[in-house]
Amino acid sequence: MKRLMIVITMMLPLMTFASLFSERSGEIFQATREGPGELSLGLIYVGVIIPPVGLATVPAGIAVAAVDELVVSPVVDLCCLPYDLAQPRHGFVLRVRDAEGKPVSGASFFANMSTRSHIEDVIRETTDEKGEIFIPKLNHVALKFVTISADGCYDYREYDGPWHSVYEKQPGEDGRIVLDFIMKRKIRPVEKVKAVIEIPDSLRWQSAELFFDCEKGDWLPPYGKGKTPDLKLTKAFECKDDKKPQAAYRQTIRIEAVGKGNGFLRDTCNWYDGMPGAYQIPATVHFDDKPEPAVYCWYWDGDGSTGTKGFDRSTYYCLRLRTRFAENGRVVGAHYGKLFFHHGIGSLAQTLFVCAENELWLE
Repeated sequence: MKRLMIVITMMLPLMTFASLFSERSGEIFQATREGPGELSLGLIYVGVIIPPVGLATVPAGIAVAAVDELVVSPVVDLCCLPYDLAQPRHGFVLRVRDAEGKPVSGASFFANMSTRSHIEDVIRETTDEKGEIFIPKLNHVALKFVTISADGCYDYREYDGPWHSVYEKQPGEDGRIVLDFIMKRKIRPVEKVKAVIEIPDSLRWQSAELFFDCEKGDWLPPYGKGKTPDLKLTKAFECKDDKKPQAAYRQTIRIEAVGKGNGFLRDTCNWYDGMPGAYQIPATVHFDDKPEPAVYCWYWDGDGSTGTKGFDRSTYYCLRLRTRFAENGRVVGAHYGKLFFHHGIGSLAQTLFVCAENELWLE
């Protein structure tokens, strides 16, 4: 026990790193609310994954946490209490607006939240008439996996999105720290088919050429029940050992439009906004028959070295498919849509195919 107390005494300067050095937000008893420092959590974690060592580290971690929460953090908070009480504002604001900058009121907001000392929490709130939510929490938190839904808007959802670091934001002119989120309003939705492009499991370890029917949302036979080829997917697979292809391989995937006059128009978008990219096709636009190749490739050399080059998630392509021409070469009919990419959903890409011919709206 004496040795344990010596160890704890030696660790005291480290145990409250977050409490002592975190920027004060004005929240009363901020350090205590943060929970124990990273040192105690680390000692317990090491003890869990290495049980023999845990006989010493787990009790030490619990003791450090107790001293941190019951002694050190309250003392820090009491010393900082005059400063905290003097702060006119604390916490931060979540602001939800549409693409025109108008507030989105009544939006349901959800996000995972964690402090720099890894204390986890969630936010479940609804925006007010100004499209805002005030969070009376610590300024030094980060949000992830944000989901927002509102009547008349497309859902905003971050599947594997970035950390929104509140502590990296600077206060505005009004002294508030604000995190902005943009939702797209529904203007004129049209009938469309959404489809997921996934490579069949039977082709995982081989080269192949496949054709995809965007209207059916399926591959053409023998891999699906599609009827009209709209996109061609060429999959080149190379390996060092045919008996163990997954041991060392290189794979490249290319997506192309099929047929005369069909093509791509590249643009950028925010995948999370629920309706990626433009609402409609521009009236006059050139669809490139030979667009910048959309290539997804990766390799594993068998010796621990890997590499990847994925589709750009911020890039999508407007599509012109099933194009018909008059005798003078003028386009008289076509279907339009989108091809966009993402990560973490288990699919290579997604398509949006507008059912009505010559319909330029893509909602």
